[in-house]
Amino acid sequence: MKSSIVKKGIVFVIIILFFGAGILPSTLGNIKQKTEFTICYSRGYIQELINNAEVGDTINIPSGTYYENIIINKTINLVGAGKETTILMPTSIYRDLVDITADWVNLSGFTIRKAAEDRYGIEISSNYNTIKNNNISENYNSGIKILEPYNKIIDNEIFSNNNLGIEIIDTNLNTIEGNIISSNEIGIELIESTNNIITDNEISKNEYGINMDYDSIANTITDNIVNSNGFGIDIFSKNNNINGNTISNNDCGINLEGYNNNIESNSFLNDGLYVCTSIYNNIVDNTVNGKSLVYLENESNMIIDSNAGQIILINCNEITIKNLNIIDTHIGIILIKSNNCLITSNQINSNIKNGIDLYRSSYNEIKDNYLSNNEIGIFILNSDDDNTIAGNTITTNEFYGIVLSSSNNNVIRNNEIESHNGYGINLITSKDNSITSNNISDNNLGIAILSTGSYGNEIYHNNFLNNDQNAHDNSDIGNTWDDGTYGNYWSDYREKYPDAKKKTKEGIWDTPYEITGRDNIDYRPLIKQWPKTSTTNPQSVTTIFSSIKLLLERFPMLERLIYLLVIS
Repeated sequence: MKSSIVKKGIVFVIIILFFGAGILPSTLGNIKQKTEFTICYSRGYIQELINNAEVGDTINIPSGTYYENIIINKTINLVGAGKETTILMPTSIYRDLVDITADWVNLSGFTIRKAAEDRYGIEISSNYNTIKNNNISENYNSGIKILEPYNKIIDNEIFSNNNLGIEIIDTNLNTIEGNIISSNEIGIELIESTNNIITDNEISKNEYGINMDYDSIANTITDNIVNSNGFGIDIFSKNNNINGNTISNNDCGINLEGYNNNIESNSFLNDGLYVCTSIYNNIVDNTVNGKSLVYLENESNMIIDSNAGQIILINCNEITIKNLNIIDTHIGIILIKSNNCLITSNQINSNIKNGIDLYRSSYNEIKDNYLSNNEIGIFILNSDDDNTIAGNTITTNEFYGIVLSSSNNNVIRNNEIESHNGYGINLITSKDNSITSNNISDNNLGIAILSTGSYGNEIYHNNFLNNDQNAHDNSDIGNTWDDGTYGNYWSDYREKYPDAKKKTKEGIWDTPYEITGRDNIDYRPLIKQWPKTSTTNPQSVTTIFSSIKLLLERFPMLERLIYLLVIS
């Protein structure tokens, strides 16, 4: 009797040892619904379970780190014990970490990480699959690649993948919902994909939050939180629906370069909308920092003077923008192919890029505004024919005060341009512009003409004060630095020309001032500063000074008379 008990005890111990060592055949784990397995770290463990499973099985994988690349080629539920504790990592550099080729697969509860170069964490080439509640991170190419329709990516954390969090290629009718997507090069990218839904995700700290290429059409992006990306949502395509999103603290909230898109009821905070070549979009009921995003196409004879957080005009004429305080958006005011508009008496400060942008726009007047702490105060691109920048205070912008790029026949007059780390005025391939009667002070470089294609510009009656370098002119054809009677005032003149003599009656020095660069010269450098003829802060413009400025603009010879009276 005693011997029998001992034998039974030995058998029991042997059974326990077999279970503890994981020696029992893995096929014992292929039990449908809530099957549990002993932890096993051997390679091929999960794949063997998949191979031995039947359609519809649920395979529960316990906590542990599993080194294998798997193919799910039948309809199963593959469930990890927890996304923090059940970790799948590759053994092959030539395969994706998880390939899903069967329909109706459910994959949940895993960390899927470190797929090799040019490989994906999960590649889906089938339909009706659900990827839910996983951590997908540190994969070399993309976290998830979707090649077929009707798949759902729900409630995952997708982060720190080398290229993309989720890539949707040439497919449609997929749903991306409730995910946290962060710290990827691109959070979600759609390539030639249509009718997909991206909703209720948190998308942050990516270079691009969501990117849609030229042929991604009729997608819906709704109710997402898009925060602290380089570009929040990048749209190069048409007929997409972007609504109800909270878009904040991106370098650019939405970059729109497609057409016929509907952008509605989005809330921008500390960023905004950028539009360059895009047209025929429906952009309504959006806010920037709690104020209206004013977007107009093909409008004329309007006044915008209250409650605007950002203004974008496309193909507009005779629009007045005045008395606004525009701060903390992407670009404060954008004019595209818009003419005869007036931008006056606004405070445009602390925007991510530029205070005011003009693109292919003519006969506009930008006057008596205060622009500070933007990247660039005023940027004029491909805009010719009498745009006038007058009477503005442009100060402490990060790089430049005013930039003219491929822009001709414009007027920059009577501005205070001061305290820029870069250039006060920068001319890039721009010619025949008039730059007169400005105070240009305390900049790294007062006026920069670095391209040989900037020539024929008239630059005189300006005061160059305490810039690290007052001017640099590389034009080979040349610019005019005096009007034949008076040139500019240079604060470093006495230091450069200690032996120069005053021509007191004429109000000029006898020695020309050489401009650094290519043989450009101010032949009539001024003894004293050119008199200030306009106020600069829009909050303190008075009737008397406005009247004086108007007289001087109509009768330029009066400036010479005033100057002679000042120096006499």
